[in-house]
Parts: sequence; C-alpha cells; structure tokens
Amino acid sequence: MKFDFRLFLLYIIISYMLSLFNFSVRNAFRKKGVSILAVLGVALGCALMTFLLSLSQGMNQRIEKTFTEVAGTIVVGSEDSILGGQITTTKTPLPASYVEQIEKLNYVSSVSPRVNALIPPTAIKTPSPIGIPLTGIDPTKEKDGPKDHIIEGRNFKDENEIIIGKSIKQDLEFFETKLNVGDKITIPQIDPKTGQLLGQTELTIVGLFETGNITDDAGIFGSIDLARKLSQLPEDKVNTIIVKADSINNVDLLAKEIEEEFKDADPGVKLLVSKDLLGEAEKTLDILNNFLLAIAIVSALAGGVSILIVMLISVIERRKEFGILKAVGWKGSNVVFSVLIESLTLSVIGAAVGIGAGYGGICLARNIIISDIGIVTPQLFIGVILFGVLLGVLGGIYPAWRASRVAPMEILREP
Repeated sequence: MKFDFRLFLLYIIISYMLSLFNFSVRNAFRKKGVSILAVLGVALGCALMTFLLSLSQGMNQRIEKTFTEVAGTIVVGSEDSILGGQITTTKTPLPASYVEQIEKLNYVSSVSPRVNALIPPTAIKTPSPIGIPLTGIDPTKEKDGPKDHIIEGRNFKDENEIIIGKSIKQDLEFFETKLNVGDKITIPQIDPKTGQLLGQTELTIVGLFETGNITDDAGIFGSIDLARKLSQLPEDKVNTIIVKADSINNVDLLAKEIEEEFKDADPGVKLLVSKDLLGEAEKTLDILNNFLLAIAIVSALAGGVSILIVMLISVIERRKEFGILKAVGWKGSNVVFSVLIESLTLSVIGAAVGIGAGYGGICLARNIIISDIGIVTPQLFIGVILFGVLLGVLGGIYPAWRASRVAPMEILREP
C-alpha cells in the first residue's frame, strides 16, 4: 500500500487539535467551585432570557390570535358604557330596535344583540367584589361566536344552561375555584328595589369554549333570555350590539354609517372598533416586549461578565503554567485556543442549564396561571445557546490575550 503523506499529516494535526481540546475542557473544571459559580452565572442569565422571551412570544401569539378573530368587529354600546358595555351592565341600555336598523346598513355581515348580567361572588368564589360577567346571546344571530368554538361538552340549549370560556376557567383555578362541564351554579334572585330574595336560579355548565378573543374567552355565556332574567332587563332592551363587517377593509366605512345612522338618536351610541383597540394594544405590547428583551440581555451579559472574571482569575493564577507550555513549544495561538475552549465550555454548559431552568419556569407558570402564557420554540433554544457561545467568546478573548502574552523566560525567573 502506498504511503500517503498528506493523510498522515492530516491525522497528526487532527490528533493534536483533539488532545489540545481535551486538555482545555479538563482545565475548565480544574477549580470546581469557581467553575460552578461561572456556570451558574451564565445559567441564571440564560434562564431569565428563556423565560422572558418565551413569555413575550406567548403574549404576541394571544394578541395576533385575538386580532384575527375580531379585526372586523365593531362593538356598539350606549354613550355611558365602558368597552362598549361588554364587561358590565350599563345605566342606559339600547333599544332592541337598533339591531334591525344596523342590519339594513351597507357592509354588514352579521348583527348580534347581547345582554349582560352578573353572577355574584356568593355563587362563584372569585376575587372580584362584583362577581363574574355573564353574557346572554341570541344563537340565531350570533355568527362565529363562543357557541361555534366548543372544545368540550356542547352548546347551551335550555335557558338555564351556560358555557364558559377556557381563560376564565384557568383564571378561577388560580384562585382555587374549579368549574367543569356538568357543574351547577346556584344564583339568588334579589329584588333590586326591596333587596328581598325572590328565589334561586340553578345553572348547569354544559360546555367549554375557546374563540381566541381575549374578551369572550374570559366570560360566561348563556341565552339572552337567561341574561334578561338575571339582570331584569326588559325584552325591548339590549346592553351591547356586536356588528361584523363583510370585510376588514370596510370596517371604517361601516363605523361611519353607524355613527351617521344614530347621530341624533336617543339614547346615543358609542362605537368600539376592535381593529383600532388592538392596534393600540400591539403598540403597548411592543414596548413591553422591548423592556423584557432588555432585561433578558442585561441578565445574560451579567453571566458573560462572570465568565470573564473567572477566566481572568484563572489566567493570572496559571501564568507559570502558560510560561512552561510556551517554553516547551506552545505558540501564542495554542494558548489563545486553549483559554477560549475553557471559556466556551463553561458558557455552553451554563446556557444549557439555563434553558432547562427557564423551560421549567415556563411549565410551572403554565400550570399555575394559564396554559399558553409562554411559547417555547426550537428557534428560541438555538438563539439562547448561540448567545451562550457568544458570551463564552467575549468572556474569554481578553483572558486569552493576557495568557498569550506571557513571556516564558520572565516567568521561569520568578521565585
């Protein structure tokens, strides 16, 4: 067999580099206590980065999902309403005839009247002093609402049946209140004038829904007749009218037509255009995301500083060792390579530990708060690992340069 000098030379070079690599990795943990502190410094920064960036992605996804669901929606409420009357009852309900008037306008896809009521805290344990909102809807007019997004059970059929949103179910579980399909809720009927107990209404939870609309998913829905019964609102009145445009491009045109239609009406109306509201929410979320990113980067850089300090101390303590290595043939580039490998080893291990800790924190938050509070993606993992590598390089450059500048003769003369 013919001897191939080039392959032999390549084998020698690879063997040398591997031995240098193994030597450097072992040296990274020569002083275990100091090395562990460096790893923990990087791990803490990367864990915080993983948690905060995952949290940011989760919030972005919720906003985008909500925007997709309600971008073409206009909420019509009375002039004294808050958020179009979606959250609480209003002092001035709207005439039910407004529904028919809106249906005759241009650019209208659907018009759905809603009546609001409150389930008192005596019926469902909640931190809210006023109770939990219950929204009554007309299934014949509601288009692509909660009834069309049932994920467990079924839609309500009878007056005393209700469906609950996934978000409010999870929120109440945080306060140790569990609501499941099949559970019953007893609501006392109180005369608003005398305060006397008129009777009780027993409601049965028959379904769980998730629409992607933050407002709807945080509520409880039933028939419009049930809501009128609980709120004692007359049949010719409604609290809110949900109007959906035939196209997202026609939302502003439809809003102008509604304003023109009711400009002289009594009671007057106030419009809430979901597209505009979500636009403001996205701006606020961008500010929050940038704030979270800044915290994550500062925390991770603190981990990089810990690597720098540890490696610098290591280089100072090992000056004589580097001097001997250079005296026996090591080049400055070999010393730089060795120190950088040590730094990279500590930072990559720290980043891996940090990712695990951050992911554990997200899983804990999902169980305690809400299931989609954080989104963890492979890109996030890769990004944090690469950031850990960058920390290792930046933290090791100066110590490596210091080590490469060691003069063998001066070191060997030292006592």
